[in-house]
Amino acid sequence: MRILITNDDGIDAPGLARLVSVARRFGDPVVVAPEVCHSAKSHAISMRGPIRVDRRPDIHGAPAYACSGTPADCVRVGVEQLPELTVECVMAGINPGANCGVDVFYSGTVAAAREAAVLGVPGIAISQLVRNPTPVDWDATVGRAEQGLQALLGDLANLPMLTNLNLPVPANGAAPEGVRWCPLSLTSWPMTFERQPGQPGDGFVTEYVGSYLDRAATSGDFPSLVEGWITLTPLRLDTTDHAALANRQT
Repeated sequence: MRILITNDDGIDAPGLARLVSVARRFGDPVVVAPEVCHSAKSHAISMRGPIRVDRRPDIHGAPAYACSGTPADCVRVGVEQLPELTVECVMAGINPGANCGVDVFYSGTVAAAREAAVLGVPGIAISQLVRNPTPVDWDATVGRAEQGLQALLGDLANLPMLTNLNLPVPANGAAPEGVRWCPLSLTSWPMTFERQPGQPGDGFVTEYVGSYLDRAATSGDFPSLVEGWITLTPLRLDTTDHAALANRQT
């Protein structure tokens, strides 16, 4: 299997190198990743102007290219502009921070996997839950990622076109509870902002200060992830509300 690796944190991010090492166990990876961080840029693409692609040193033996565009641009370039690469799967990550529930609308990691699905290639977004101030244990992350990908890629006949994979931080360094297929948690982050005082004029400056782990979701991928499960959620490109559409057509 030829696997295109990308991310939204930039080609030098530690999670990308770890994903390459895991992907080698499932196929032959090639990297096309942003040259700088595009975290939370969602599905932005470059509509005008050139997109520069520079060859970089191999990453764990995988050919690597740095792209001046967004995560979605990287997938477009990898699938459409590298004639030597017939992409059979796109993996995006490993993102340092979970992408649960409504995060899929903001995440550049998920957007890269979604762009793959748009182009007819299975896409997998891979993210690691972070519990600040504890740093990411990347060695443990590699093992969790392999376990999740094995559950997903072990049945290629039923591989979804777009999958969101999140990795837990089990308590006390324990192994994950296992792999759980589950829907998205639709509860958003707490909308907690803090205004900075003393701003001149009629405008103001505010900053988001909510905590990711404070969301009140009681079902779906978020609580399962917090409990210690590796979560897999198949997503779809069609966001049409078919029931509402049917009501308008009767």
